[in-house]
Amino acid sequence: MPRESFKDRLDAVGGFGPGFETMRLLLASGVVVWHTLVLTAASEAAVRASSLWLIGWGLVPMFFVLSGFLVTKSALRLSRRDYLLNRVARIVPALAVDIVLCALLIGPLFTALPLEAYFRAPEFQRYFLNIVGWVHYFLPGVFLGSPVGPTVNGSLWTVPYELGCYGVMAVLVTAGLLKGGGRMFLLVAAWLVVALIVGLSLLPLPDTFGGHLLNFLFIQQGARLVPFFLAGSTIYLAQARLPFDGRIALACGLVLVAASLLVDGERWWAHPLVPLLTCAPMAYLVAYLGLSRLPTPPSIGHGDYSYGIYLYHFPLLQVIMTLHPLATWWQLLAVAVVPVVGVAMLSWHVVERPSLALRRRFSLVGARVA
Repeated sequence: MPRESFKDRLDAVGGFGPGFETMRLLLASGVVVWHTLVLTAASEAAVRASSLWLIGWGLVPMFFVLSGFLVTKSALRLSRRDYLLNRVARIVPALAVDIVLCALLIGPLFTALPLEAYFRAPEFQRYFLNIVGWVHYFLPGVFLGSPVGPTVNGSLWTVPYELGCYGVMAVLVTAGLLKGGGRMFLLVAAWLVVALIVGLSLLPLPDTFGGHLLNFLFIQQGARLVPFFLAGSTIYLAQARLPFDGRIALACGLVLVAASLLVDGERWWAHPLVPLLTCAPMAYLVAYLGLSRLPTPPSIGHGDYSYGIYLYHFPLLQVIMTLHPLATWWQLLAVAVVPVVGVAMLSWHVVERPSLALRRRFSLVGARVA
């Protein structure tokens, strides 16, 4: 009997994996738990030293694997205009609302400055650049008493890389490079190897445009996300040749757990060898679970709340810790879960879903006009 492939599995589930929605919620919830650990420990270094460090390290990269797998299908199916419109409509409206609420509601309530000084401060004006992916973490005088410093939203570091990955995908489709997984596999391998070489180099990068570009692509924390996104795309493109096998998925999971338990996370967290060694097992595991029939939380039928949970949870955790610092992560999580989920649900029904519906309407109008 021939072994089932990812393509066979995709065909069997109607082209969309039943487990991807559950995976989104699990990964978003994992990020919330991770940040409760960081906030109550008052340092990320303490959390990195735990035996579960690789799980925390891999939460966002696995999000990007999932995104790469799903976005590739969209990029191949839609016109470049509709694909980019789709991505912007999914990301920017909720991001813009988050930035505006933080700047105009949370900021004035929690700033230590007089309101006139707050609104005149350059940090207040620069904070709105987050909407276009230019990350700024601070608002003037806000969260100065927080255990981890005045970062308003620590989740924003992924935004420029997310937008960048969507742009890279559009370029690859336009150039005709998304035909089979071989070319994409080589691109992922080359990216990881170059990142390893640049990361291990003892020479400082020059203070030039080229040096800043190398830093953005291969050195910064977000640089590790790009090959994971492309790895998800690779699995989608090579779906006919990749076996869909639970034994392989189990082996990938065991390798990751063993590495987390046996390797010193405090030492290896930022090492460029970690993405090279974990990219393949994480990508396979995410794609396998996404195409599996995972238990479905009741909320999934009402909307996709994962993006809202990811986007809004950090400012809400900072608000809670500023009003009443809590000693343990589980206390902070227990207090935060209702407001975080509630705001995410509100974001989906009031901002995200209407934006997607508006995007579909414009796409249909544009098709008719064309």
